[in-house]
Amino acid sequence: MNAFDKVIKHIKQYINAQGNNKYNVRVKYIILPNVNDSIEQLNEWIDLCCNIGVKHIILDIETSYFVANQHNIPKHIYDMILFAENKADEKNMKISS
Repeated sequence: MNAFDKVIKHIKQYINAQGNNKYNVRVKYIILPNVNDSIEQLNEWIDLCCNIGVKHIILDIETSYFVANQHNIPKHIYDMILFAENKADEKNMKISS
């Protein structure tokens, strides 16, 4: 089992241990410009989270990029956030940023 699969397994265990408080388990998607900054990649992550029972995703932008570009964030990053918020609504999930 690789490290990613172990993390997914543990997230499922945390969710199952929460009973009716599934929103207590939060996972984070850190947007890394030019690495995972597409709607398609984010969509796959949201679908995976939904499939394993995650109800709360935190979106963030990689810190050093954000600090250097905080007044010049590309439009597609804002589009990703809007996409995530809309998809979360459809899936009865919560998105925080």
